[in-house]
Amino acid sequence: MSTRVALSLMANFFMANFVMSDGNSYHPFVELNFDFVGNDVGSAPGSAVDKCMEPCMANPKCKAYSWSNYKLANSSVDGTCWLKSDRKEVVAKYGVISSYMWEQQVQTCQKLVDTDFVGNDIAQVPSPEVDKCCYICSKTYNCRSYSWTNFNSGTCFLKSGHGIAVTKKGVISADVYPNDEPLLMLKEGVDFVDHDIANKPSNTPEGCFDICKSVNGCRSFTHTSHNGGTCWLKSSSTATEVQKSGAFSAVVKPNSKCGFQADVDYSGNDIVNVPGIKNPEDCCNLCADTKDCKRFTHTFYMQGTCWLKNNQGTSLQAKGANSGTLSV
Repeated sequence: MSTRVALSLMANFFMANFVMSDGNSYHPFVELNFDFVGNDVGSAPGSAVDKCMEPCMANPKCKAYSWSNYKLANSSVDGTCWLKSDRKEVVAKYGVISSYMWEQQVQTCQKLVDTDFVGNDIAQVPSPEVDKCCYICSKTYNCRSYSWTNFNSGTCFLKSGHGIAVTKKGVISADVYPNDEPLLMLKEGVDFVDHDIANKPSNTPEGCFDICKSVNGCRSFTHTSHNGGTCWLKSSSTATEVQKSGAFSAVVKPNSKCGFQADVDYSGNDIVNVPGIKNPEDCCNLCADTKDCKRFTHTFYMQGTCWLKNNQGTSLQAKGANSGTLSV
């Protein structure tokens, strides 16, 4: 199948919606030269990607498919529809065309002004107009996102994904294909005040994202040049922002939601206790990141301690204690 034909199918499918076997309406979106790995629930002969819709609609487990020119045994058709239950891992694979049944119509190429997607570069193509970058990316192997700047009178920097974004005047970026990963936005010259739970070394602000993800209760960070580069890990995604030259800050994960009871102690059922937690809201985040934790009690013992629990136990009146339950 030619690139022109495949792109035409992509445009046609984008406008369509289909009623699947569960009775719900879905919106397919074609991804050219990308394979959905795993989650197979069946296969069917198909001479082209548009032949995959019918067998997928007939299979109650099918929510996606990948088409290739592989010929099934005992089939006279050059091509196979690999039916999938989900779209977990997307990898570039030349000649494969995939589609997922989205519950909402997909919005792509939505431009983010003054935003630069850092790294993941695969090519750069001259273009005086940013609007051409979306089409250029869509017909470039392994391209899923781009950032456009006025470099050399206009350049599309093509990328395999959006990765981490930073604020940069004059740069315009967009995702060309659906991206399940949240956009990690790095704020330059901003310090998140208080809510510190740990600090760890990192030469770059980008390194703090993975460090924060590995620490229970971490929701955001500030990176400074202290000691050659330090990530100051924070227990809240809503920390106060102040201007600070040389600092970079970002939210990695939103705060968890909990129901609270003031002046109540949930007695017993402790998993672990963690000192240095200054408020019950941060205790909520820590519980959400701890295996088997369902409830907690926060007290001001040792300047603030979070008592993580796997059940509520007996509720006791305790002045100054705050107990909570994770919201489902």
